[in-house]
Amino acid sequence: MTDLELTTRAKEVIDKLANGLDPYTSIPLSDDALLNDPRLIRCFFHISKKLNEIIANGGEVGRKSTKHLLPFRLSEEQKSKVAISETPLPISIFIEEIDKVIDTSIMKKCNRRAVTTWLVERGFLAEEIFNEKKIKTITPQSELVGIFKEERAGMRGSYSVVLYKKEAQQFILDSLNEIFDAL
Repeated sequence: MTDLELTTRAKEVIDKLANGLDPYTSIPLSDDALLNDPRLIRCFFHISKKLNEIIANGGEVGRKSTKHLLPFRLSEEQKSKVAISETPLPISIFIEEIDKVIDTSIMKKCNRRAVTTWLVERGFLAEEIFNEKKIKTITPQSELVGIFKEERAGMRGSYSVVLYKKEAQQFILDSLNEIFDAL
């Protein structure tokens, strides 16, 4: 068995554990099983995500060099294929939708930071320091393009998330080439 095959098998085991199943029989684990502890489940999902990145990277740990890749650009045809969601999305999810229409083996992915920096420079977002981290937040102009902030409840208390309505998603999509021409 190759290293990549072993990694793929390990991911299958971790995915079953993350979903509360015995990895060999697929029978649900009992509710009181140690492996059903929510903290362990979060760890399993994190490990699964990292293993998925390794598998997508051909079994290599770490990032592949992107120097040989073409700069990010979208044709009008590719723009028309990007799924615009009726449900407001975080920017990271919308960027994933953009990346689905390009061939990432020959082109760099859409850079989320470039997009949000461009929005900050134009006053549609602002940066603030929260818990010693620089975060993006809304401005009075945010609403003009369909960007808003929503309070959510999490395991560690409430938190804010910046969401992009379909109008904001379209605004970003229409501005992508301008955003990446500025880099």
